[in-house]
Amino acid sequence: MDWDRFSFEFRLNKSFSDVLISIEGYRRAVERIYIPSAWKTELNRLNRIRAIHGTTAIEGNLMSEDQVRDFLERSSTDRDSEVPRSADQLQVQNAERAQEWIRARISTPRDVGLTLENLLYLHKLITEGEHSADNVSGRLRSRSVVVGSKDLGGVHVGAPHDRLHDLLREFFDWLYSRETRERWHSVVRAFLAHFFLVTIHPFGDGNGRLSRLIEAYLLFVGGYNIHGFYGLSNFFYQNADDYRTLLQRSRRSHPFDLTEFIEFGLRGFENELEGINSFIQVRQNRMMYMETLKRSHSTKKSARRYVLSNREYRFLMHLVDETNPIDPFGNRVEKRMPLVEIRSNPFIQLIYNEVSTRTFMRDIEQLREKGFVKLTPNDDNDPCISIDLSAIERY
Repeated sequence: MDWDRFSFEFRLNKSFSDVLISIEGYRRAVERIYIPSAWKTELNRLNRIRAIHGTTAIEGNLMSEDQVRDFLERSSTDRDSEVPRSADQLQVQNAERAQEWIRARISTPRDVGLTLENLLYLHKLITEGEHSADNVSGRLRSRSVVVGSKDLGGVHVGAPHDRLHDLLREFFDWLYSRETRERWHSVVRAFLAHFFLVTIHPFGDGNGRLSRLIEAYLLFVGGYNIHGFYGLSNFFYQNADDYRTLLQRSRRSHPFDLTEFIEFGLRGFENELEGINSFIQVRQNRMMYMETLKRSHSTKKSARRYVLSNREYRFLMHLVDETNPIDPFGNRVEKRMPLVEIRSNPFIQLIYNEVSTRTFMRDIEQLREKGFVKLTPNDDNDPCISIDLSAIERY
């Protein structure tokens, strides 16, 4: 990296029109859908957890997503009482604090963008209390830094420490210049900011976490973080080797060739928005299915019988709860459950406590014939049960 030749010049060898059109389509689709407040709260909660887990895991944090969730969802009082707090927990807590500061900033009607002073404060939030010999929270580094590895695109030498202040002033001038705003799509601009900030590498530690947070901020103010604050940290974590390699590969030429890195980010963001759409669609489908069950439970098919008996209705409503998708952002609307597992469920046993297994299996087969459930074999050739959404149209 030749810092004597550095400038905010770069080239993109394609327009990315196809993926940008797809991103706009996903955004508009979500904007036009009414979403209950409870869904918005859940969507925001899940994205917050994924973003914090992803951005810290990239840096070597060993906490699982479930552990991050459990830690974040404890009250601050409970958290503060933990002695000693692990380095990984502290990193997660700091990431949450920085994210909350950004969220509060975005909610301010007169937010006019970030400044160098804001950047220093965010860095303090991200790294405060962490022990790193080369880092002082909230202060630009005072020595040279080399990051990366030969296995992942090579090593990178950060900007000379005596030029950091001027380079960051130039960074914000470039980011908020009229030319940059008018020339580049908001999503592309967010990834460009990510690249340049992490390339300058202004701090002793926390540069990646800070760059990803600034990227998420720019996506939010650009109107793309729909129904919750989220970014690409989870995507970058899942594709960490490609992420690091493309960052380094993009720095090899002058001006920088950012085609691969920007396309990588855009495809990741497209996947994220697709996941948001799936989250909403799956819940809509399952809500419509439950409405179908309620309607069928109150609709007579003969003088003495309803489409669904009370026992069948209670069973199906419980099955809906038991078969929530494993991945809330995947496109699979249900989880398949082994029949033997359903039969041993305490609630199901309560429903069927006075009848035989034969009666239970007869009910299952009748529900399959009516089109409320699907039966499929698993790897052991034992039947698994799942809800059948075609019942929505049938009833």
